[in-house]
Amino acid sequence: MPLLGSNGTSIALVCTSVAGVAGRFGLGLVIDRLPQREVSAAIFASQAGALGLMLAFPAYPAALYLGSAIFGLGIGNVVTLPSVIIQHEFTPGAFGAVLGLSTAIGQIAYSLIPSVLGAVHDFSGGYEVVLSVCIGLQLAAAFLVKARCRRHSP
Repeated sequence: MPLLGSNGTSIALVCTSVAGVAGRFGLGLVIDRLPQREVSAAIFASQAGALGLMLAFPAYPAALYLGSAIFGLGIGNVVTLPSVIIQHEFTPGAFGAVLGLSTAIGQIAYSLIPSVLGAVHDFSGGYEVVLSVCIGLQLAAAFLVKARCRRHSP
């Protein structure tokens, strides 16, 4: 908001929201024909790139709007892709338990991360470090979703 003002910030939020709807709808049409882990990793990496763009060019409204739109493309999919991956990777009998565990872990993270990032902001005195932490988390998520557990035969 300090860089864009209230009107510009509203535009950035609209960019994020519209892109979120478009990204979820668009990917929903084709996700069954794509490798879900790779798509998820690409979404996380693109969101890290979007945050990097906004961090690198904070004085350029176009960069902030573009970064908001790119980040938005993955917002809805980050919530739905775990269930698609779980359905693909686990047996139907394990689906409920694995999805429940995944959802529980996600909800715990969703509830704690804002406080942690707020503490990082207060400690560092700005959003640059906060965005850098978020970029690191996005890249870690991209790496982890690509990592496959190796199944060892007895």
